[in-house]
Amino acid sequence: DEGIEKVIDFFIKISRFKIKLSQDEKNLCESLGIDKDLAVIIKSHNGSTIIKLPKCNEYGEMDFNDSSDGICAQYPTKTESFTDEIYRILYREKQAYLKKGYTLFCFEAAKYEEYYLALSKVKTDMNVLKWRKTNGINHGIDNEILIAKIEEWKQRYDLVLWACGGDWLQIFFIHEAPKYNGQLGSSNKGFYEKSKLWDKRTPKFYKFANEVAEFCPDLITQVYGSKKKLIEEMERINGVYLWWD
Repeated sequence: DEGIEKVIDFFIKISRFKIKLSQDEKNLCESLGIDKDLAVIIKSHNGSTIIKLPKCNEYGEMDFNDSSDGICAQYPTKTESFTDEIYRILYREKQAYLKKGYTLFCFEAAKYEEYYLALSKVKTDMNVLKWRKTNGINHGIDNEILIAKIEEWKQRYDLVLWACGGDWLQIFFIHEAPKYNGQLGSSNKGFYEKSKLWDKRTPKFYKFANEVAEFCPDLITQVYGSKKKLIEEMERINGVYLWWD
């Protein structure tokens, strides 16, 4: 319901006024040239200390002692409420931050289910995938091949990266910052038509599923069990989750 969403937005904005960066966090942002006011979003949803975005070596291992440009803050272990919260943050804020020269995303560190919300300056989503070394190497898909495929899809559709790990990623298909209302897909088609999401720059999932299944066969064999289930999930989230065993 749109009225409920407006109320949620109001309280989210109010809650951020209470979040203050420590002096060390302010110094970190200043040293990296990151707007301190924008950095608050990294802390406002979990309260964790803001740190530098770590380096990621060729094997996808994180080194938090050898940092790269950007900041991040750790989230608690992944839960359903965690997922909903991240959806909400990225659906509402991703495009606005891109316009200001920042890439907002979630990543999984080398340790399983160790998640961080991150903000990187002047980096595209493809840069994020390159930084994280995301791949499906067991299926002959290295980082370059993976990025090339996502770039190919990006030429045809309006997509943004939500999150990534060593062997998985998730993208959304969007045109403008939509409102997250707990029902992301075709069962709420009217909402998406109103938000200008349901047009030629969003794939027809019943066709697009063939490409996805070919590129990421583990989704059928180990995640969803059938192409029908894959299509239903893509419609539900208006996006694609890719994972290679």
